Amino acid sequence: MTGNLSHATRRKSRIPDGLWFSLVALPLALFLAFVVYLVVHLLQKGASSLSWKFLTQHPSRGMTEGGILPCI
Repeated sequence: MTGNLSHATRRKSRIPDGLWFSLVALPLALFLAFVVYLVVHLLQKGASSLSWKFLTQHPSRGMTEGGILPCI
């Protein structure tokens, strides 16, 4: 029965599973932490600028005032 297994299947991996997991999980965790930080920061700094009026009005004065309705 061992004749049906490929060489790659029979060969023992040189890199342990825990190391593979760390190599994938660490960058993913760092990326997710950065995204969470970015969203929280934007909400903290920008939440005071959001209003129903801002979201539903058209821009005015050369697009320096007013809302963002056409962009939505």
